[in-house]
Amino acid sequence: MRRSTRLEGRPIVNFDESDAEDGDGLQETVEVKRKYHLPSPPLSNGNGGQNEDEDEEYSEDSSPKGSKKRKASAKGKAKAITSPKKQKTTKDAKPPRTDPATWRESKFAEDATITKGDALKQYRLKSADLSHLKPTRHRTKAGYDSLLYRTREIEHIAWSKHGSPEAFEVYIAKLRAQHEKKNTNSPQKTEFIEPQPDVDKFDVIAKKYDMEMASLEKEFPPWLWKYLMSHCKKMLPRCDEYGIYYGGHELQEKGEILEKLRVAKKQNLHDSYPRRPTGPAPDSPSFIALKELLDDAPGLGGFDWYDPPEGIVTHEDYEGYQSHDWTHEFKQEVNDAMDAARD
Repeated sequence: MRRSTRLEGRPIVNFDESDAEDGDGLQETVEVKRKYHLPSPPLSNGNGGQNEDEDEEYSEDSSPKGSKKRKASAKGKAKAITSPKKQKTTKDAKPPRTDPATWRESKFAEDATITKGDALKQYRLKSADLSHLKPTRHRTKAGYDSLLYRTREIEHIAWSKHGSPEAFEVYIAKLRAQHEKKNTNSPQKTEFIEPQPDVDKFDVIAKKYDMEMASLEKEFPPWLWKYLMSHCKKMLPRCDEYGIYYGGHELQEKGEILEKLRVAKKQNLHDSYPRRPTGPAPDSPSFIALKELLDDAPGLGGFDWYDPPEGIVTHEDYEGYQSHDWTHEFKQEVNDAMDAARD
């Protein structure tokens, strides 16, 4: 055991109870002990016993560690009293479950369908939720089989799972808010997946066709585009006396015309025709004769499909579809007039 050198050379003072008889001696003894960092003696009361109040006070003063703890505890209590309590955030109340008989009507068409993958992702469902449904198999263009479900049935399952249409919408809105908050701090933005509105697929395809056709129109001179469109429309097959195009749908017409225009562009048809002169037409007799011949061409301005005028012949192919053309004699007149104007 090591001995402190700080106490070497210091007088050792022993406390004797006889010193307590003399008040001055007791006071002197206490002062000496305090000077040399010695513990103070316990004071006696008049009955010869220890004073409990003074001993308690002594014990508090002689325990610095306990004193610090009590001070820290007192500061904590004071802080707890002065600082206001934090308000607890309350979560948004979920709409209660309602009777399915009171639910709103679905906005999807009766024949609207959705693939299994989209149903699980958009409506946050599991495969077990669809086990009681009977899907239809659909062969994709890539050669895969996909399962199609009625969108109304998928929507009804999601509503039932959350208790009502409103509860499901609140759930999706909560997920959307979390996704947007996460996307804000993310360098890679991702699209939030949710139920898509009912859209007519034919309208989507028709708009796509219109955009492509507008792009193709810029590739051809205006005069050539005009005659290409006229020719493509004339080549559309007919099936009845009312002149309804085969298929009975405008979408199919646009698809067939667009296919022919793609072929014309691929064959560089827009570059194979010479540029027309921008100046006024020549006034030579041969050119004037050609213009007069074309102005009086049979069928100019339209005609009755089943009663063509003179100079128009009707052709019928092996499938029974009819088409019209100038007669051989009139086409020869046009060729002769063109040769004269060119010379």
